[in-house]
Amino acid sequence: MLYPTLSQPTVFFCLLAAGVLGGVASELSSFLGKKNLVLLHCLQFFSTVLCFFIFHFVNLQVNYGELRFYAVVAFLLGILIERLIYANFIAKLLKKLYNFFNGRKKAKKDS
Repeated sequence: MLYPTLSQPTVFFCLLAAGVLGGVASELSSFLGKKNLVLLHCLQFFSTVLCFFIFHFVNLQVNYGELRFYAVVAFLLGILIERLIYANFIAKLLKKLYNFFNGRKKAKKDS
């Protein structure tokens, strides 16, 4: 073992936060590619790759590259928490931002 077991809660919460960040990236890609199926699949591929890199980067920085079962569970739990709790909030926020920016463009075109 490279480090004492007292740092395992820190590793768990860092990977949990990284999972939430990965879930936000996934949610953003599904929102942006909602109308175009090809764009949706491309964005989901890149968000999956981004989640993979986020997990491995945080694992290298915090856990010194040791891959343990609780690290994977923490990351997946973070994604699940983001999906269950924050998905509706993020979707509503993105929808308001989308309507705000498209509403301004339409108003300028009508003028």
